[in-house]
Amino acid sequence: MPSVGNIQDFIDQSESILAGNSLDEQSTRTKIIDPFIQLLGWDIYKDEVELEYPIQMMASVSKKVDYALKIDAEPKVFIEAKGSDSDISENNIGQLKDYVQKEWIKFGLITNGRRFVGLKMDDSESGPPEMITLGDFRLAELQNNEWFVKLFSRSTIVKEEADTIAEKVINRRKAIEHLRSNLEAISSEVTEIITHDLHEDLVEDVNLLAKDFINKVILEIESTKPTPASNAPSETIEFSDFDLVRPTDMAERTIERNRISGDPDDQVIVVPANINRGLDFLFRNNAWGFIEVASNPNYIAFYISGGDGASAVWYIGEVDRVTSIEDADLVDDPDELIDRDDPKNRNKKVIEIKSNTIAEFDTPIPYWKKYPQSARYTELKNLKEAVTTDDLF
Repeated sequence: MPSVGNIQDFIDQSESILAGNSLDEQSTRTKIIDPFIQLLGWDIYKDEVELEYPIQMMASVSKKVDYALKIDAEPKVFIEAKGSDSDISENNIGQLKDYVQKEWIKFGLITNGRRFVGLKMDDSESGPPEMITLGDFRLAELQNNEWFVKLFSRSTIVKEEADTIAEKVINRRKAIEHLRSNLEAISSEVTEIITHDLHEDLVEDVNLLAKDFINKVILEIESTKPTPASNAPSETIEFSDFDLVRPTDMAERTIERNRISGDPDDQVIVVPANINRGLDFLFRNNAWGFIEVASNPNYIAFYISGGDGASAVWYIGEVDRVTSIEDADLVDDPDELIDRDDPKNRNKKVIEIKSNTIAEFDTPIPYWKKYPQSARYTELKNLKEAVTTDDLF
């Protein structure tokens, strides 16, 4: 993750370049935006940063986005550049939104070196995808909004933590909007509760205090930085505290977690698997699909839910390769399991597992407060040492 010190160095350097200068787009890209992308941990000299990424908007209309930040050849973030001599207009932002929605990319950023506007596509199942502005900051404001920089960093995208940060931003805004829109009603409810057994002469004073309190709550929410918070239990949790029921006996062997071979920082992708639907596919195909994979993990672990007392990380396998659905060697027919014409499934992959490496943990990792609702990443050392799922992420 970029450090505050590095962010401040970038701000100082950029402000020095911009002082008294009006840069065109190419100069802005070279002197400010390229260094910003490097600050985010992306290597602009490798294929993970593609310039002028083509987008087919309509049959006869092709556009290009200035930067596509990619993991395993799949774009994850689009960045549009403007010259510092230009303002960022609503039309510019709307154009980036069109690019993001067309390619079904979650995150977008537009900047002229002086202003940074971050976007996220919310592909809720309740309606068409909506573009949400996550942040709109001046250059000097980046230091005090480190979460915004982290949101687009390579490590955050790889670990899929960007969604968590974005969700916190969106939830804060919804809470603030609700409190402001319902200030009178909420303060009246608070007043009624407090003055229930008090003299009616106090109602007016308490109501004023209630409004003041709610406004302070709003200010506190606004000032809180939306970085992921730890949900680790405050009390000491032991494995013996959990009564776990073994989900299946399909695994051919059992393994002690602390005896898994590999380097401590080997990457493990942890995926949710329903006991009633997912396990048959896993053991029949010796593979897992169909998910978006942000990198090439060394191991895949399975969080099993749906059984009585089975909510835990129970299985692990050594990854052979991550491949496209078309190239996957599966017993099952993918077309019977997934609609490949759906844009949501465009970037989904299959993880093939090395033969005879799927094993059941002798001490599974039980659910506490955190669990993988979708694929999440951790390191092998965390998997070996975890007491509960909170220790993984």
